[in-house]
Amino acid sequence: MNYQQLAGSTPNQYWLDPHLERALYLLAFVQQKAGELGNAAATMVKRVKVFERLAESDPDKYQSALFQARTDAAAFIH
Repeated sequence: MNYQQLAGSTPNQYWLDPHLERALYLLAFVQQKAGELGNAAATMVKRVKVFERLAESDPDKYQSALFQARTDAAAFIH
């Protein structure tokens, strides 16, 4: 399954560290090191979207992680 197909998927345990969200986090840093800044920023935005979906399914559990993902993305992009 690719990232674009996640919209119709129900969040599950593989969306969390060390799986999808962590893979996106690490991919962004690899892209940044390779000078692919646009791709790196887009990857961080995808990570935020994963946490948005998780927070929709369980706000009490994932709201703080969503906040952190947004903070990470903002710091990374700027």
